[in-house]
Amino acid sequence: MRISTIIIISIIITSCDLRYQRIEYPDGIEYFNPEFYSHFPIQVPTAYSKIKVSLNTYKSHPFIWLLYYDSQSHIDSLEIKLDASYSSFNSDDSCLLVIDKHLNPDNWRSFDKHARVPRKYNYLLPNCSKLSPPIPKFYEESWYETNNTLVGLDGWVLYVLDSKPGIFMEEDKLPNGLFTPLNWEHGYSKGIALNTEKNAVIYWADIW
Repeated sequence: MRISTIIIISIIITSCDLRYQRIEYPDGIEYFNPEFYSHFPIQVPTAYSKIKVSLNTYKSHPFIWLLYYDSQSHIDSLEIKLDASYSSFNSDDSCLLVIDKHLNPDNWRSFDKHARVPRKYNYLLPNCSKLSPPIPKFYEESWYETNNTLVGLDGWVLYVLDSKPGIFMEEDKLPNGLFTPLNWEHGYSKGIALNTEKNAVIYWADIW
């Protein structure tokens, strides 16, 4: 089903001029300061896009994810702008610092952060001389592509636009700091991921 959807979207993108519409955020977006997702685009192609706003602190942390498919010229233009200003990381890189890297679409119940006796998890850092800034794990079922990368994506280039450790939201809205790397028990990450083969873009804004 996913392959068929990608083929249909690719035909639409390559065979006609794209039309665009303003992003309509779902309920829950008011949970976040608008500055937190100010790097998101104002408009996306009408052909296909999806957005996920999560407030769940039991299995993960609050986040906003946006996926859409665009024309090759728009993807190329965005890639040039990002390459000029930010470092890039491949989704299959083994030296990524990934938040909630243990999660996949099926196992989150085993890592309930609000359990009376939370499951112990030893977050082992990759054996690398230098790690990327923190990047989220795209563990949700309709976003998850592979078990073979730390971030759950396959064939993407990742750009971290901004990230900082610390508490940047009311503490009662944040998870308890479990299952996170040392010195990053709390923090945020904002970024963009590109897949030039699929003409696809992901924007993320995660806070934990």
